[in-house]
Amino acid sequence: MRAEHAVQRRLDAIAAALLEMHWGDRSEEFEDLRNAIRMEQET
Repeated sequence: MRAEHAVQRRLDAIAAALLEMHWGDRSEEFEDLRNAIRMEQET
């Protein structure tokens, strides 16, 4: 379980960096990533 949590934290950090890099971008991929993060935070 700890390993899964560590992997998830790394993925979250990567996703956050991607969002920050492309903040002005409103492509479909950008919106998909934002929605995926939002869904993860709600669970």
